[in-house]
Amino acid sequence: MDILLIGKPITATLSLPEMRYELLQASGHSRCIILALPGAWMVEAELLKQMGADACLTKPVSGQRLLPLLQSPPTPRPSGEPESGTPCLPLTVMAVDDNPANLKLIGALLQEQVEQTILCNSASEAVAYAQKKPLDIILMDIQMPEIDGLRAAELIRQSPLHAHTPIVAVTSYTISDDRQRLLDAGMVDCLAKPIDEAMLRRLLSRYGIHDPASLATPREGPSDVRPPPLPSGNKDVSLDWQLALRQAADKPDLAREMLGMLLEFLPEIKQRVEAVASGAHDEHIGSLIHKLHGSCSYSGVPRLRRLCANIEQHLRSGVEVEALEPEWLEMLDEIENVRIAASAWLSG
Repeated sequence: MDILLIGKPITATLSLPEMRYELLQASGHSRCIILALPGAWMVEAELLKQMGADACLTKPVSGQRLLPLLQSPPTPRPSGEPESGTPCLPLTVMAVDDNPANLKLIGALLQEQVEQTILCNSASEAVAYAQKKPLDIILMDIQMPEIDGLRAAELIRQSPLHAHTPIVAVTSYTISDDRQRLLDAGMVDCLAKPIDEAMLRRLLSRYGIHDPASLATPREGPSDVRPPPLPSGNKDVSLDWQLALRQAADKPDLAREMLGMLLEFLPEIKQRVEAVASGAHDEHIGSLIHKLHGSCSYSGVPRLRRLCANIEQHLRSGVEVEALEPEWLEMLDEIENVRIAASAWLSG
């Protein structure tokens, strides 16, 4: 959710430990949390903001007070500059993903937020490392070839070093049944793709600091909420550069690098899709589209990303590859559109 509004009953008694736990749970579902509170609770408003609330409103909530919070645009910070008051967490975090674009971005975000980052491009590499070295948190992609994320997590947990290490599923799937399946399989939480810098920070704080009193990161600056921007103002374009910047944590050089990696990947996609559209059998085309979907999530290409999501959904629901000929042809057209649109940004 973009914004989560939590209302507390006016007859409820304030319990700070319970509110801390509730805010930590809520932070896994939204970047922006607004509390609607009984008047007597407002004396603790600043403490609740330190625990993770973005704004506190007194009940009864009026549109006049709520609407400005929803409309207020985010305050952009200079590219590459860490947020004020958010030092690196004293953690060693391992990220595992077979998609180079995904791994590149999460590595860039982690390097600004934790003291040590370990990047693995395969489950087997991650398992081998975890058997020898201690880690504080593991961010695990789920859909990987040979060994998937769930099996990798199972193997890692067999090591005495990581019997209780938090392993977080990183996935583009947002269906509640999928999330519950991952939690039932032993993941402590899920981090949605495309990865958001603020939600990553909250997740690292939640599972990487064991003193409950230290879970909240103090904030500086205005106390009013600054909601995040919507993913894109126009979802029917081949390249949205402002979206690409946001998906690369407002780092222009990183955004160009991510877009360049996507362009390097597109010739392979084009060749495989052309073959499938001509009737060739390709039992691994679903995995390839999933990988492309991940790359599109960080490159500001909303139309191509939407096509990937549509094809993935069809394949997961059992639709035959041959029945998707219109989608394959549309994808080939859009690959060319992206190539043309991206050339202007990468040649400058």
